[in-house]
Amino acid sequence: MRHAYHVLTPCTRPENLPALEKMLTPINVKWHVIMNEGIIVDFNPLRCPPKPEKWNGGCWAINWYILNAEIEAGARYLVLPDDDFYEPWFFDKIDAVDGSVLIVSMKRGNHTTPDPGYGTDTLVASKENLAHGKIGAEQIVVTGDILRDHRYGRAADGDWDFISSVTAFHDPVFVPDAFVWFNFLELGRWDK
Repeated sequence: MRHAYHVLTPCTRPENLPALEKMLTPINVKWHVIMNEGIIVDFNPLRCPPKPEKWNGGCWAINWYILNAEIEAGARYLVLPDDDFYEPWFFDKIDAVDGSVLIVSMKRGNHTTPDPGYGTDTLVASKENLAHGKIGAEQIVVTGDILRDHRYGRAADGDWDFISSVTAFHDPVFVPDAFVWFNFLELGRWDK
C-alpha cells in the first residue's frame, strides 16, 4: 500500500473483536482498540477513562485517542466501530486515491433491527450526501495532521460535528465505490 493506515475501534463488544482481527490482520493496518477500564479482555487494548455523564462512549473514546495518542501526520486514520466491517478490497480502493480527506460509501444491511433502528439504505459518498444523517463516522478517512485539529461532539451524532468541521476546512475526495458495511456483526441486520 502507498499509505499507512490506522483503524480506531471504540469497543464495548469484545465478543466482536476476533472477527475484526481476522479481517484486519492480513491488510497490514495498525489497529487501535479503545476500551474503558471496566472491560476485561485477554490482550492489552488502549484504556481510556470512563466517559463523563452525557457523553456518547464512542465519541468520548475517539476524542481521548486524539488528545493522548502519538498521531502520524501523513498516515490515514479511519474509525471502525466494533460491529462494522470493511468490504473486501476496501483498502485497495482508497489507497489508489490521493487526498487528505476521503469520503467512502456505507451499505447498511438488509434488515432494520430494533436497536437503534437505523434504515437499510446505502449512504453513497457524494457532495449531496455530505449532510447530517446522511453520513457516518465510518465514512471519513483523514490524515493524522487533520485528525489532530478536530473533535467529536458529545452526543450520539457527535461524528457529524467532526465531519462538518473537517469538511468546512478541507475539500473531500469522494470514493463512492469503496464500502463500509454498517453493523455487519449485528445479528439480524445482514443476510449472510
